[in-house]
Amino acid sequence: MTEFAKAAEAPDLAPPGSALYYALRFAPRQHQPALRAVHGFAEEILAVPWTVSDPGVGQVKLDWWQAEIERIASGKGRHPLATALGPAITRHGLPLTPFRQLIDGARMDLEYGSYPDGNALASYLHRTGIPLAALELQIGHPYRDDNDSAAHHAGMGLRLTELLRRLRPALDRGRCYLPESDLRAAGLSVEQLPASAGSDAARQALVAQVDNAASLLHKASEALDLTDSPGYRCTRIRVRLAAAILQEMRRADYPMLQAELSLTPLRRLWLAWRTG
Repeated sequence: MTEFAKAAEAPDLAPPGSALYYALRFAPRQHQPALRAVHGFAEEILAVPWTVSDPGVGQVKLDWWQAEIERIASGKGRHPLATALGPAITRHGLPLTPFRQLIDGARMDLEYGSYPDGNALASYLHRTGIPLAALELQIGHPYRDDNDSAAHHAGMGLRLTELLRRLRPALDRGRCYLPESDLRAAGLSVEQLPASAGSDAARQALVAQVDNAASLLHKASEALDLTDSPGYRCTRIRVRLAAAILQEMRRADYPMLQAELSLTPLRRLWLAWRTG
């Protein structure tokens, strides 16, 4: 096994039974190390706003990563992740722009914590969702003309679904990913949201964003289904599993203010296996 492959098999990135575990497991074997590397980078960057109590410390970390991605691209990376990410960038011709956009998105998250309206939230989703989807598709099928459309809808929809799924843990950390304008329209504020679980007002705000995420994922599915290329399998599976999470949110009457939702490993396996 090459050093590239060894570094790409870090056990904590995609624990057995997780959605990412199955998305990677069913991806073409030759793409798996690079996919793990880019997901590892995204997880490292997007976790910064969630793991620091001082935004200044978070900015310092992101400054370091801003420099590190340039070092990685030139073969001089210092972080252990560089062992996998450097070869992935080289082998698949990955552009650096998506990596920089992810860092910009994490900076935005440090600055905002909550988002005043749908446009502001969309800007955040654009910076934190689309780059990862674009990298996945570049690895899987670099010469498709419709990658941009698929990456846009998949990235936005996947990121929004994940934020909705983890809405309660985010609120517990002082972060809110429902637009404040939606909350005001429902007669709520960010401060009132945690205590409003089960109310009609909270349900109104949640339904709007679940519908938004479902629409994005539907458009992503349409774009991804235009080809049966196995290179798209990782993204297809992630979209399929995210759509199932949204269905579960609706079935359970939008309980995201009370607990973090997830599918069982068996259901994830079944859906991933059935996704071409």
